[in-house]
Amino acid sequence: MIQQEYKNNVQETHGTIETTGFSIEVNESMFQMLTSNVYNDPILAVMREWSTNACDACIAANKPVKFDVHLPTLEETYFSVRDYGTGLPPEDIKGLFSNLGASTKRNSDAYNGTLGIGRMAGLAVADSFTVDSYYNGTQYSYAITMQKGVPVTMNLGTNPTEKPNGLLLTVALDFDDIPSYRERAENLYKYFDHKPTLNLPDINIDLDISEHISDDWFIQKEQGRSFRDSNYVVMSQVAYEIPYSREINTEGFRNLVIKAPPGAVTFNPGRESLSLNKATIEYLNKRFKDISEEYIEAANDTLASCTSDFELMKTYNSLTQACPSSLVSKIDPTPHTSDYFKALFSSGVRSYYSPNVQPTFKYLAASTEFKTQSEYMLSIGYKNSYYKNTKIMDSGNAQGWKEFFFSKHVIIDLKSKFRSALNEHFSHQSLVSWQRTQGTDIDEAVVKAKEYLEGMGISYQLASDLVSQEDFVAKEAAAPREGFYASKVINGDVCKSEKMEDWETTSKSYLYLKLKNTTPILNDDAYSFDEYTTAYNLLCTVTNMPEIRGVAKKYQDYADSLDNWHDFETYIKNKIPEVTFKVSEEVAPPSISHRCITPGTKDMFPQLIRDFYSEIMSYRQFTQSKDCLNFEYDKALIARMGGNFAPYEPRKEIDMEVLETTYPKAMEMLKGEKFYYDISPELVSYIANLEEFHAIHSSNQ
Repeated sequence: MIQQEYKNNVQETHGTIETTGFSIEVNESMFQMLTSNVYNDPILAVMREWSTNACDACIAANKPVKFDVHLPTLEETYFSVRDYGTGLPPEDIKGLFSNLGASTKRNSDAYNGTLGIGRMAGLAVADSFTVDSYYNGTQYSYAITMQKGVPVTMNLGTNPTEKPNGLLLTVALDFDDIPSYRERAENLYKYFDHKPTLNLPDINIDLDISEHISDDWFIQKEQGRSFRDSNYVVMSQVAYEIPYSREINTEGFRNLVIKAPPGAVTFNPGRESLSLNKATIEYLNKRFKDISEEYIEAANDTLASCTSDFELMKTYNSLTQACPSSLVSKIDPTPHTSDYFKALFSSGVRSYYSPNVQPTFKYLAASTEFKTQSEYMLSIGYKNSYYKNTKIMDSGNAQGWKEFFFSKHVIIDLKSKFRSALNEHFSHQSLVSWQRTQGTDIDEAVVKAKEYLEGMGISYQLASDLVSQEDFVAKEAAAPREGFYASKVINGDVCKSEKMEDWETTSKSYLYLKLKNTTPILNDDAYSFDEYTTAYNLLCTVTNMPEIRGVAKKYQDYADSLDNWHDFETYIKNKIPEVTFKVSEEVAPPSISHRCITPGTKDMFPQLIRDFYSEIMSYRQFTQSKDCLNFEYDKALIARMGGNFAPYEPRKEIDMEVLETTYPKAMEMLKGEKFYYDISPELVSYIANLEEFHAIHSSNQ
């Protein structure tokens, strides 16, 4: 290695203390580091640095921020930025473009850049660039080029001009780099408060905002990159992605953009990423916390300003989709709902087992309050896009508020048979149908339905406007009656009826569910259809069950004549007492940490702990089997229907008192009562064996 002799810069001596001045040697390596190597993305760098400098030039001139950007094309392969500031006289051009680190912006926070290296970013993408200064009627042209690794400023001449003052920076580019400029322009300029005038007008540089609650922050829509849910801080026009760090609490936000004043956060020398120093971390944590509080307050204020239930829930949906899940429960539309909406509130619980659950806007059904409010004139049906048939929205078929508000609503104003035609019309759409209850006047029911829907701000259609009465009748009359049709029943939902061939109807056993239109008909009202469905699903875990097929009235005589078709209710009630279900204990045994003991390491432990671990694993295997009932509702239903239960029978009796007394520290670790870093089965087994040794020898004394 060649030894260098360095110059001594001793400036001052005070006794034994010397003060040495610091300097930077002008050489090829130093300029390369500050002009090219400082950037990971040189193309983005030259666009960012020149564009923010253009904004600063207008601010310095006390003019409106205005600048032009020329993106390279196949015909014009150069990139340029033209500002409309004051321009520069020749002496300033030569001073600024031959002196790295020089900056005229450090006396104000209004400017974007203060490092004094950004203007040279053109040298990161090419060996030279040009500077044209329009200054008080004269155009001064210079070339900034690299000579022996060091940039120099070359005077290209002067010309009179009538163009307004300002600077034009231009760099010629490689042909292969042209597409990259367009892509980066779309991502860079969307965060600029002041948009440039582009030579390519078809480029979209507008930011798509999901929720704009404050001028200081907003949530942008996902950019088709679901795997990147980054947050950003924008300072001096430049957006910086906030990196993941355990020291930064984002409060769960995704795609949040925080506007920060100049100097609020720090960045690396290339202005490409944040520098997570203490001040930056403290600022970001405070902003995330403040924004979460502002979001809740602003969201509830926004909900209060809604004029209808439909607008309210549409707004609520937008607000809660954009915000962190931890804030959703604090955004409540309930105080702003109408009496019409409140009358539909349901607990959404389909069983008798949880009668004390308070009604909530999350689930909607034709509740008793709704029936009273509608004077018992109306019933509501719901059909999602996957099924053809509509089911009544009662307590056993409560629907989520999204399904209700964001479906098509139709008022049935026809007396003729309309179901099949209406379902056909909405075959691939979700539908909420409003119709009269049996025995009520149809005209009065239609008026009541209109009042209800208009009261909630929900748009609707009349059935008579969709299909004429004659078409409804024609569709019903034209329904084929040849052959045998039955509907599959999946988790309680009746699907579209399908024709069954003769061989198919006799090839295996079926459970025969009678239907009236699409509604199941039960002979015994001791159990609801949902309870029968639950019992059927539970039976499927312990034995082979026939497939359920729903049969409409016109095909029921044929189904009755088939020996392999069994009555749905009778079969389930007779089958339940014939089978045995496993049941979990009311009080579950303690959990155990798999970090502390595994099947491969259990033999390192004392026998009593091994027995304890084996019992835990045996019970876990028992409760995870398909035929084990772990939910109280399932146990109660099977008990009512006369089912049999088999509780867990321990293989070994474990004395927990002896365990806890003999192995106090090991049991604390095994049960995971406290979290220990760097814990291992070897360490826990060593502690357990020490505790056993101590217990044995203590008792001998």
